[in-house]
Amino acid sequence: MNAIITAKNIKKDFEEDRVLENINLDVNENEILVLMGPNGVGKTILLCCLTGGIIPTEGEVLINGKSPLSMDVKKQISFLLQGSMVIDFLNGEENIQFFTRLHERSTDKWKDLVNKFEIKEELKKLVKNYSGGMKRKIELIIALTIDTPILIFDEPTTGLDLSMIRVFHDLLLKEKDAGKTIILSTHNPINAEIADRIAFMRGTELGSDIITIDTPKGLLGKVPKTVRLTSTTAKINRRITDYLIGNRLFEKGGESIGFISTEDSPIERIKSIVKEENAQCEVIIENPSYTDMFNYYTYIWEKE
Repeated sequence: MNAIITAKNIKKDFEEDRVLENINLDVNENEILVLMGPNGVGKTILLCCLTGGIIPTEGEVLINGKSPLSMDVKKQISFLLQGSMVIDFLNGEENIQFFTRLHERSTDKWKDLVNKFEIKEELKKLVKNYSGGMKRKIELIIALTIDTPILIFDEPTTGLDLSMIRVFHDLLLKEKDAGKTIILSTHNPINAEIADRIAFMRGTELGSDIITIDTPKGLLGKVPKTVRLTSTTAKINRRITDYLIGNRLFEKGGESIGFISTEDSPIERIKSIVKEENAQCEVIIENPSYTDMFNYYTYIWEKE
């Protein structure tokens, strides 16, 4: 694969605090790379380093062999940061026209995108009256209207409902089909669905680093099976954690989910604990989902 973006030994300090520690990353041409990790791990800082918005304390970033500070390189990137960039005292259409005029590679694609994001009827309203999700739609429209070979999105699906996330995913896949290279950061596992590769970031004692990177299939294939307990109790949860990988349970929709080792086969012991507690609780063994994958690599997995 041809790497269009290369980051070598990136470190970033803010005074005495190290945020990024020795990050190495290649982003291949015409791929969708999803950068995953919990809030506060430094995903936004890394994206800013990749685009030249923040200068690394150590290390080097090259985009097509050039510094991201080069004006030639800046023209190749559309970068949407997390957090509202829209102007409250302008309406939706005025915001789109204002920001797209700032980039020489802007197009009129926004006229179609407002329909896809179902916001056309709201364009004449002042943005200060928009919900957070509506503001995010305007920002995504602005970013997608700019016709650059590299598209970078920081937590783009925050504030969007599931139907709009699907719309956004479809638009990104079309951009990839057109030859674009796409990076997006997220802590929402649903974004794994469109990834060619996923890079997981996690904090360490020295600073945040990329702990593993692979295809979604490759990463998911290394996640252990899960045990899901329905209608469980705090007492049951306390008793079974010793039999789980990482000694940890994750809560989801009123259920508790943990990872189990098929070699040790602790499932019978877990079932016996539920029976001893006389609880109306089902114990179900399942293959991991993308949410389970996120929890495993974010909170449990360790490099060998």
